[in-house]
Amino acid sequence: MIGAQPPLGPPDARLERLCGALRAGGHDVEAVALPPAPPDGEGLAQALAVRLLSLPNVERAISLAFPGHRLRHPDRVSWLLEPGSGAPRAAVRAHLAESRRLYAASAEAAARWSRALALEVAVLAEPSGAGASWELAAAELAR
Repeated sequence: MIGAQPPLGPPDARLERLCGALRAGGHDVEAVALPPAPPDGEGLAQALAVRLLSLPNVERAISLAFPGHRLRHPDRVSWLLEPGSGAPRAAVRAHLAESRRLYAASAEAAARWSRALALEVAVLAEPSGAGASWELAAAELAR
């Protein structure tokens, strides 16, 4: 599981919940929290560093946020939880196109990402509310 977490910031609750649901489903899971994309002008070095990151003993990489969506992995699944506004840069499209599957958190977001990327983006709603179950989302991402 790959998420984003600011240095010294609180852990990503979605990342923790999804890891817990995958573990409950019998999967061996580790969370990797990368710093979020820095302000304009500094993102190129981070993008290159993420592209060079290697996870050779990982069967599947599930990415929840940039910069994790840039990670090279033969079996990466990306869940686009960000709303996605405007036209993505060519590099973003290329990195997301490497994903085995792309998901968005709503039908509107999936349609927006699909148009912007010219790629198929399925809907996988983010569980919300008290007592929300992450098991269905975990099962879909793990299949």
